[in-house]
This record gives sequence, structure tokens and C-alpha cells, in this order.
Amino acid sequence: MLPLSHILVNSLILYPFIRKKSKKAFAYVAFGSILPDLVDKPLGLIIYHAFGNGRLVAHSLLFNVLLLLVCIAAGEGRWLIGVSSLLHLVEDQMWKMPDVLFFPFLGPIHMRHRENFTERINSLIHHLYNPFYLFLNVAGFVFVVYILLKKRN
Repeated sequence: MLPLSHILVNSLILYPFIRKKSKKAFAYVAFGSILPDLVDKPLGLIIYHAFGNGRLVAHSLLFNVLLLLVCIAAGEGRWLIGVSSLLHLVEDQMWKMPDVLFFPFLGPIHMRHRENFTERINSLIHHLYNPFYLFLNVAGFVFVVYILLKKRN
């Protein structure tokens, strides 16, 4: 999934908890929704010098449970960050990558195919040819704009 898809799906799932809250609650959900990618994509570039392995430690259950505990301790609705980050793992179907999901308990994370920049762009474009993912991303964009405009007033 792409970032807007994660934000849309998590916002819809957590809507009962953010609908009567401030813009801050939506910001927590949006941030938590993309946090694993914000950590792992740059980390994959640094460690592997490629785009192919963008699911590393922040896509692990250990990282996300610790994040949730820290967010709960921080209070003021920050638990939404941890829950959104955990939902990100479900949306990425991390059970199909147990070496990442249960890192470090099952050993090291196995290197997957390395994509150079051109391959990564082609992969993203190809991903958008799928009507389901295209719909999710367009709907995610519309939803984010709607929330920002609604909460602005």
C-alpha cells in the first residue's frame, strides 16, 4: 500500500476514536499509519543501498508493541500512533514475512530483491494500474484533503 492508502484505511478503522476529537487525533493516526515506512524505507536505502528491502525493523511486532507501550504512557490520545502503526503491519500482510514480523526472534531479516530507482518507480506505477489500489489512493487523497479542510474551520 502507498501512504495515502494506509492513512485512509486506518482513519476509517479508527474513525470512532477520532471523529469527535481534535485535528491532533487525525494527525496521530496519519503519522502512525506511515511510521513504519518512514523508518524502514530510508533505513533500507542506507543499509542495502537499494529500494527493495523497505520492510525492516519498524515492520516488526517487537518495534510496534514497544511503540504502543510508549505511546500509551505518553497519554493524550497518542495511543492512536501505536495502534495505527500496528494496523500498518496488517495492511502490509506482514504474516507473509515472518522473519521481519518476528525480528529478532527468528534470526536476521532476509534480503529481498533489490530495486534500483527506475525499477522502484516502475513498480509504483504498475501498482497504480490495479483499480483497487488506485481507488484507495485517490480516496485517501480526497479523505485527507476533506479532513484537513473540515478541521481547519
